[in-house]
Amino acid sequence: MTTESPREALLDRAAAVVSHGDQAPVNEALAHGVPLVLVPMGGEQPIVASQVVAAQAGVRVRSTHLRVDELRLAIEAAIFDPTLRAGAARVREACARAGGHYATADRIEGLTVAALTSVSRRATA
Repeated sequence: MTTESPREALLDRAAAVVSHGDQAPVNEALAHGVPLVLVPMGGEQPIVASQVVAAQAGVRVRSTHLRVDELRLAIEAAIFDPTLRAGAARVREACARAGGHYATADRIEGLTVAALTSVSRRATA
């Protein structure tokens, strides 16, 4: 067993990551300081995308009726916008201070589950 995946080796060279916004690939990209283009489809993905945008570490594009030109512009922003590169670097530094991306992922997952549970309880009350 290894703690490094082939994806992690690629992230050392990546200028940006395009993802649907599942927690693991987002955490891995940000742990490497790589800005994201997120195309959330459902589940926790819209929440994760909103958090990445709020951290200025990536951009979000809508999944319905996505056009090539929209995706191209989002990828260009992730690669060339210094604000997004700086945001991703800030998240990388925070991840390192928190014990690495695996510890950070566990913490974020716990917070997400707690938030969703709270929302669910309010909805059924």
